Amino acid sequence: MGLMSNLKINTDDKKLLKKVYWRSLTQSAEMNFIKMQGVGYGYASIPMLRKFYKNDEDEYYRALGRSSSYFNCYPGFIPFILGVTLSMEKENSIEPIPNMDETVNGIKVGLMGPLAGLGDSFFMGTLRVIVTGIALSLATQGNLLGPLLFFLLFHIPFFAVRYYGTFVGYSLGANYIKTATESGLIKAVTKGATLLGLIMVGAMTFLNVPFILDFCSYVNKWHIFF
Repeated sequence: MGLMSNLKINTDDKKLLKKVYWRSLTQSAEMNFIKMQGVGYGYASIPMLRKFYKNDEDEYYRALGRSSSYFNCYPGFIPFILGVTLSMEKENSIEPIPNMDETVNGIKVGLMGPLAGLGDSFFMGTLRVIVTGIALSLATQGNLLGPLLFFLLFHIPFFAVRYYGTFVGYSLGANYIKTATESGLIKAVTKGATLLGLIMVGAMTFLNVPFILDFCSYVNKWHIFF
């Protein structure tokens, strides 16, 4: 609640952004080889776009078209990018932005690459490895807390980033994100997360080599695969 209260978003927009967040969870279900996650991106944008362009149906469909263009990013950061582009759509509905289609698509393409790398590096290459090491050490001792901890320690941060990212992206808008990207901040965080992930992979391999050797010995003894 502390973070939400610090964001300058009115009550009506917060309600609609919650709908955007829930709709964004269907992103992968609507994935295809032509637009990848683009259709799901457009579907998630609908509640806000209907509000912004309620008096201009033609502009609404143009906005829906650019929201449904090609898009592909790590799922954890999709709501954040949605928030950024929806903030731009709000500005456009008040005072038209020149070359809006190119501007929105440029922001989407500019963000989806770095954030996809950051998501893969942090969530898949770092957080998942750390959580797996914690859970595996318990699971190999027969402790049922192992798989439960894995589920909680990975998914709570993941969905927290997804949920709050919707509101943070909408609050910040495109200007701040452009500055962060051009300054190299996102690239630096991505590199740091990748290095930490590689360190944890090495540590986890070292700690679990006896388990792997015991398993191979068991397979060889009983000729399971022969």
